Amino acid sequence: MDFPTYIDTIARSAPADWNVESGPLFFQPSPDASSAVLDASVSTHAFVMAFRKNLCVTMAYGMLCHTNVEVEFARFFPNPVSSLRYLDFFFNSALVFRETLISVDGGQGILPVPNPGPTQPWEVPRKKCAVARLVHQITNPMRDFDDYFAHAQLKAIDEYWPL
Repeated sequence: MDFPTYIDTIARSAPADWNVESGPLFFQPSPDASSAVLDASVSTHAFVMAFRKNLCVTMAYGMLCHTNVEVEFARFFPNPVSSLRYLDFFFNSALVFRETLISVDGGQGILPVPNPGPTQPWEVPRKKCAVARLVHQITNPMRDFDDYFAHAQLKAIDEYWPL
């Protein structure tokens, strides 16, 4: 499987296509393991997903990248707290790609990171939106991704992703 096919397979999948496990997973080493105490909420992924149709394709989401991210559209939500979280893509257990997603509204919504620039609505490649929608639906099934996407004034565009 080549990389474009891999990403396309994920972007076109539905939440029901994935087997999901949650909890503290994939501990990252602390700088000084002898004196540091690991905080599971900071150093682990919260979700691991295996593609049911091809178990070689897996993802992990939730490891904290940055807290209290200052993005203009975060202020549009009732809870302005936002953070960047890693979404790791694996093939045969090898990390093949890493993307960051924005957790907004105090963790209630997951959105793609828009392209850099001052444009409003902020532009996001369509395939990147599809992947963020998938992760949002898997991890927050009671919240509507499209409502969050529209409320943040994001706009899907036809642009190749990932670059």
